[in-house]
Amino acid sequence: MTPKQQSDAWKNKLGFTLGRISVEAFFLAEYYTGIMNLPTHLDKFLRDPSFVPTAEERTEWQMDIDKWRVEGNFVLCWERDYWMNVNGEIIAT
Repeated sequence: MTPKQQSDAWKNKLGFTLGRISVEAFFLAEYYTGIMNLPTHLDKFLRDPSFVPTAEERTEWQMDIDKWRVEGNFVLCWERDYWMNVNGEIIAT
């Protein structure tokens, strides 16, 4: 039996089906590992938007956050930040 056939047989035995998963945000600071809903700078903005100087820029930042969320993006932290899309593909580092 080939490795693929073995893998397929094991998945069938377990009742594995393809589907979307959900993972809640978490962060293990000592290992710089986790999943964040937003990049650090956008999260910082939500907590205190005053560092963005003008109302117009703050509106743009909020639009960036809204777009990020609508697209289902997230940040995977694994010794560095990987910006990921809803399909789990890296869109920026």
